[in-house]
Parts: sequence; C-alpha cells; structure tokens
Amino acid sequence: MNYHPCPKREAPDAACRMLRPALHYASHGWPIFPCKPDKRPATGHGFKDATCERKTIIAWWTANPAAMIGMPTGAVSKIIAVDLDRDAAKGLDGVTAFAALVNSAGASIRTRKHRTPRGGVHLLFAHHGEAVKNSASAIAPGVDTRGSGGYIVLPPSRTETGEYRVEDDADPTPLPPWLCDLLRERKVMGSPDVLAERSHYSVPATPGIASLAPYVQAAVEAETSAVAATLTGQRNGALNKAAFNLGQLVGSGALVRADAEAALMVAARRCGLPDQESARTIKSGLESGQKDPRQIPDPKTNPRQVRGKPLPTLPEQWPAPQPIPDELVPVQKFDYSLLPATFRPWIQDIADRLQCPPDFSAVAAIVAIAAVVGRKVGIRPKQHDDWLVIPNIWGAAIGRAGVMKSPAIAEPLKPLTRLEIEAAKQHKEAIREHEAILMLSKQRRFITENRIKEILKDAGGRAAAMKLARQAIEEEGCEPIRKRYIVNDSTVEKHGELLRQNPNGYLVHRDELIGLLKSLDKDGQEGSRAFYLEAWNGTGRFTYDRIGRGTIDVESVIFSVMGGITPGPLGDYLRQAVGEGALDDGLMQRFQLAVWPDISREWHNVDRWPDSEAKQTAYAVFKRLDRLDPKSIGAQTDANGDGIPYLHFMENAQEIFNEWRGKLEAKIRTGDEHRALESHLAKYRSLIPSLALLFHLVDDGRGAVTDEALQCAIRWGDYLESHARRIFAVAISPDIPAAKALAKRLLNGDLKDEFSLKDVYRPCWSGLNTRELAQAAADALLDLNWLAERRETAPGAFKPSTIYQINPKVRNIPCQGTAITAITGSNGSKDSDLYPGNPATKGDMSGTPTAKTAVYENPDEINTALALVAAENAAEIEEGEL
Repeated sequence: MNYHPCPKREAPDAACRMLRPALHYASHGWPIFPCKPDKRPATGHGFKDATCERKTIIAWWTANPAAMIGMPTGAVSKIIAVDLDRDAAKGLDGVTAFAALVNSAGASIRTRKHRTPRGGVHLLFAHHGEAVKNSASAIAPGVDTRGSGGYIVLPPSRTETGEYRVEDDADPTPLPPWLCDLLRERKVMGSPDVLAERSHYSVPATPGIASLAPYVQAAVEAETSAVAATLTGQRNGALNKAAFNLGQLVGSGALVRADAEAALMVAARRCGLPDQESARTIKSGLESGQKDPRQIPDPKTNPRQVRGKPLPTLPEQWPAPQPIPDELVPVQKFDYSLLPATFRPWIQDIADRLQCPPDFSAVAAIVAIAAVVGRKVGIRPKQHDDWLVIPNIWGAAIGRAGVMKSPAIAEPLKPLTRLEIEAAKQHKEAIREHEAILMLSKQRRFITENRIKEILKDAGGRAAAMKLARQAIEEEGCEPIRKRYIVNDSTVEKHGELLRQNPNGYLVHRDELIGLLKSLDKDGQEGSRAFYLEAWNGTGRFTYDRIGRGTIDVESVIFSVMGGITPGPLGDYLRQAVGEGALDDGLMQRFQLAVWPDISREWHNVDRWPDSEAKQTAYAVFKRLDRLDPKSIGAQTDANGDGIPYLHFMENAQEIFNEWRGKLEAKIRTGDEHRALESHLAKYRSLIPSLALLFHLVDDGRGAVTDEALQCAIRWGDYLESHARRIFAVAISPDIPAAKALAKRLLNGDLKDEFSLKDVYRPCWSGLNTRELAQAAADALLDLNWLAERRETAPGAFKPSTIYQINPKVRNIPCQGTAITAITGSNGSKDSDLYPGNPATKGDMSGTPTAKTAVYENPDEINTALALVAAENAAEIEEGEL
C-alpha cells in the first residue's frame, strides 16, 4: 500500500497532514483510530473503536487534527507487526538482535517497514490465520510482537521525539517459515485466530434471503468481533447481548441457528469464557432474540447508515424501533434439594402461598439459622491449621417492587421473632424478680453497713468486713440482660451495647437494604462502615470512644444481615462500589447469599392455611440450635485459643473440600474475571465451610461435618455464583440498563425531539447520571433505531457536537397502560423499577401524531406495541402507502 504525504506548502494544513493519510489507510482496509501524544487511544473503547468508515474518521480528525493514527493488529486489520525497539538507557537494540536472527536463519526479509521516532523499526507482515500474541523480548532482546489485542502507531504520526516514517512501502508479506517456527517455539504463536476464522464465516443460502446475505454476514462479524474483544468482567453480558441480536436474525429466517451458535461459541472461547457457561448464555440469548425477529433494515432509510446526511423528514421513512434486549445474565433456578429436609416443606409452603420465587425465602431461612448459631460453634476447614470460620452470613433479596420480597423474607424470620418475643417475656419476668431482690437487698444493705461499722472498730476486722460487703453485693446480683435475636434499626453505638450483652450476635433485618448502605456512605460514617465490615467476620473485637459514652470495648463483634433491595438503587450503588473510591472496600461482596431470581409470569390464587406442621418442624430446629451445647456435638476448644468451639470435616469431606478449594483459587487468580466479582468469589472460601456446618447442624449432626453437607454447600456455591454474575453485571456492563433508562425517558416525554448528551446526564437521572452512562445509552438506542444522530458545529464553537433525534415511531407507539414499568426484551427476566421515573407524560409533543406517548404496565407491552407498529408498516408497504 503506497502512501504519499500531502503536498508541501508554506503553511501546511494540520488536518490535511493527518486526515489524508488516515483516510488513505482506511480506503485500503486498515481500520484506524486516533491516539493521544502519549500513544494511548483517544477514544472511549480504545482500539476496539477502530473503523474504516470515512465519516467517522473525518469527524475524529476534524475534532483533533493533530491526533496520531493508531491501527489494531491481528486478524481485524490482517497485519502482524514485529516491533524492533531501540532504547540505549535499557541497553536494548532490537534492530541488531533481529538482524542476527535473520542471518542465522540464512534468509532475507522484504516487507513493509516503518521507522519509529526513537530509531526503532516496525516490520508489518500479512496475517496468515494463526494467532500471534503480544509479547516483549520473547524471541530476542528488544524484539516485540503485536498481534491479537494489540496496536501500533502509523506514519506520519508525530511525537515529541520525532515522526513515524515509511522506509519501505512494499506490500506486507507473510511471516517467513523460520520466524513462525521461532514464534511457536517461544509460545507467541498458537491456535487459529478467532477473528480470522470469523472473516471467512459464510451464511447458508436460506431461500428468499440471498440478497440479504451480505448484511447478515456483517451482523455476525460485528457481533462476534465485539464478543472476542470484550474485556474481562464484561464478557458474559457481551455474549448475552450478541446472542440476542443474532437470535433476532434467526427468528426472521435470515440466519440458521446452528451457524449462530457455532460463531458465538468460537467468539466466547476467544475471549476466554468456559464452554459450559457460554452454552447457557448463548442458548438464553438466542431464544430471547428469536421471539423478537429483526426486520432487515434498508440502508436507504436506516438512520445509522446516513450519518452526516439529511435525516428522514417523514415518520414513515424511519425504520421501526427494535426491542431492547434483556441485560440480565442467566441464573440457575432454585432447586428445593438445596435445602435441608427439615426446611424443605416449610419453604415450599411459603413460596406457594405467596406465589413468589423460593429463592427469597430460602436465603432468608439460611441467614436466620446462621444468626442463631452465631459464635456457638465454628469450623476449621483445614485439618491441622488453626484457620477458624464462624458461620456468619449476610443475604439480600433483589427484585423489583411488587414481587413479594418483603413477605417472602419475613416468613422465614418468624422463628427468630418468636424467640425474640419469648426472650422479651422472660426478661420482663427476670426484671421483676431482680427488682424484688433489690428491694430486699436495700434493707439488708442497711443492716450490713451497720455490722461493718462495728467490725471495723476492731483493728483486725478489715478482712471480715470485706467478706460481708462482697456477700451483700453478690446477693443483689446483676441486672438481667435481654437476649436479642433480631434488630431492625440501630446506630453503631447501640449495636456496641447490644453486642456486649449478646456476644453470640443477632440478625439485622432491613426491609430496604439501600437505606443501610447509603447511611454507611455518608461523610463521618467511616467508623460505622468499619464496624459493619468487622461484624461480618464474626471473630474480632471493636473499641470506640465517645465523649458521652466513654470507651466501650466490644469483645465480640458479630451479626448477620438480611434485607431486600430493588435493582435500580442497587445498580447505582454497585457502579460506585466497583470503582476505585472509598466504597470499594468489599462491603457489597460480603452479601454472599444475594439472589436475583427470574420472576414467573404465571400466577395462581392460593388461599389456604399455612402448613403448621412444616412451620413447627422448622421452629423446633431454631429452638434446638438456640440451646446448642457445643460439647454435646463433639466440638473441640483450644486451651490457649480464642475460646470458640469448632468442628472439622470428615476425612472424605476434607478431600472434597481441598479439591473444590483448588478449583476456586485457580478461578480467582487467572485475572479473567472483573476484580469486583473476583473479590466476591474469593469470599466463598469461608462461605462453603459455613454452609456445610449449618446444614450439618440443622440435620442434627454430631461430630465432624459430613461430605453430604459439604456437597450440598458446594451446589449452593454454584447456584449463588450464577446470581452474583447477574448482580455485578449491572455495574460491570451498564449499557443495556442505561439504554432502558434512556428509553423510559423518551417514552415519558422527558426529552425533546432533538437533544444533546448533556440533556441526558445533567438532570442526574438514575442510571444516566454520568456522561459515560449517557453515551452508552445513546449508542445502544442508535443501534436499535430509537435514535438517529448528526454532527453540527454551533456558531462560535471550535468542534462539532452530536445532536440526537428521536425516531417519530417511538412517539407513535400505541398507549397501552397507565405507568411505565418495563422496557425490555422478552426472556422473562424483567425488572420494572430498574430505574424509577416520572410516569406522567410530558415534554414537547408538537409535530407528532395524535397518538399519546406510550406508557406501560407490564414487561411485554412495549414489545407488543413495537410488533403492532411493525405490522402496520408492513401493511402500508403492501398497500403502496410508503
């Protein structure tokens, strides 16, 4: 590819100097992107934003004329680069080292060559289909490679030290065989490059769509490329989204499902996802997409294809808006066999009567039993080490308002409430007895004081007087302490007092957890947050000093936490908690029994009495464990240790645990997961032994914890991990939730027909309160034909800005309800309050059809309305009206 720089002029135009070569590269199929002076990408998604699209490139270099030109290497550009670095300070001379390799191979190389500003060389080779990794000095000092996932800077980019130049404009040639052998030997070259495989992907000739095959091929390429290039922590969400999008093509008959599955699986492997997990995600996404077949857009009327051109002026010229796919990662359905036999009928009865997912009640029951066990007995997961785990567990039930979270949590907590009422009654009786003793003691004290006065008159009577004084104080006794099982709302200082009286701990129940979480985020509450973090461990102590209360030493800081939370506030909170700020301290990761189940669309009117036998059986377990004597179950206690009794695993169970622990450590140490999810999964080290101990105790086990209890706990771990992936994906991959939030604003009429990005994030709407979230939402809705965009430069402005225009057919969606509750795809995992909004219809509606802005009451209404619009469009086309 020959490149000729701009003609020399007395005052060369900067935009021409960089824009012209950038367009030249793109015209020859090299995707490019702008880079900053330090060679870092200047776009939001780095080299993944690389494109050959002329208008995008013009916009980039119009906004930043001096930007350097970057190009991704690997299959996407079909270029492999060998970077020969020269750095005198480090003693590197890659040019000389590579020349020695060429000489020893007895060969010569002629390919495209670029000179770097510091005297190094970039040798550009044609991609041959086999993956080449990025490496540094792997084959010789100063000889680096840039392949899949890498990029290089192209001439005539300029840095502070000089300019990139073309030294040899020969066409890139394939890597010579001797160099391929060396790269394989050093493990720099390996399996076929997935992107290269995708470039040869062909769509079967389905009858009637032969003319659309190029569009389908482009769609498959775009979706699988996006998955393959997805960063760790965002891969499942990206795969789910791609599967949904291709599923729409499958549903329309434009793509064979088997081909879609094969392409997606290749992409999933490329980004490092395990096959079993990928298969579940692909199946779920494809099935959801098939329910919403995609109409193949006409480039002449698709606003994404007409950037920079006049947008359609008539509503009929716009394509139909597409449904927004469900962003929720698939989760395992709750299996009642996960519960101990004594709890199973109880939880089944609650779920049936409330017609809600059993997950909520099951988790609440486990957390409640953990609160009763507290520090009575722990478990040492290693055979000889003194590592002690206290079975203290925090849980959270996640679901939209109205899915019966609160009653589903309250029912399993009734045994604790019953114990609390009984303890309060006993405390009241004990107080009366104590007051009676004090009344007697008051009279006896007067008599005793007189006797002490007489005794002290004798020079040797001090010892006898002390004896009388001690007897009098012992007879008075201490004020009775009320045993606590459940606390709803308390300050940290009050928690300290309660825990001094209740060293075994209790349950903190908050109907809405977001209130607790936000209270711990306030300035000045750092100590309170630290107290909660310590309380989760269950093994520590805490000391705090207050002017009014003095110094309070809490020898045992432990309590369990259980509550509900809706997805919207959870998403906002998690996005802060997974960042680098003060909230990134692992508090959210401590909610190990956090579940976000799918809500069934089926509902039955169940009106019967509760199963009292099941309830009484469960209560008997709580009562028994409340009175648990560790010695009666064979628990051991160290003479010089912390004094907490403990059990071990049985020999067979110990082997199972060691094997499971090895797999867990391998998973969390690879770096393949987002660090927030890694941190959560790391806490399964204590979760699984805790659950195994609790199941052992609930089943009235004696002695070492059995392998049956451990196997059940491990199954819980698999189940909970699927929910954790769904929960953290809200913060890790926020584009679809943000798109839903923006779509809701569009339907509410909160934005004018034309708006800028600032109009979206400046009101600080939930889920759209940052520029990044607003941009992600707008990009998603552009892809789904809800919006179109154009670039324009305002008077006096130095660079163009993006103006978004709402598809008139969004305004024209038939009204089907009274309140917006969901804007989703159709896979059954809906959350109406993902981001709460004002249900009132408002905004500038001038120039729109007479139909009202759509507002909805259930998750399917928006997709039903979109289907109606599509059907109407099809009918009008047949009648020749469009």
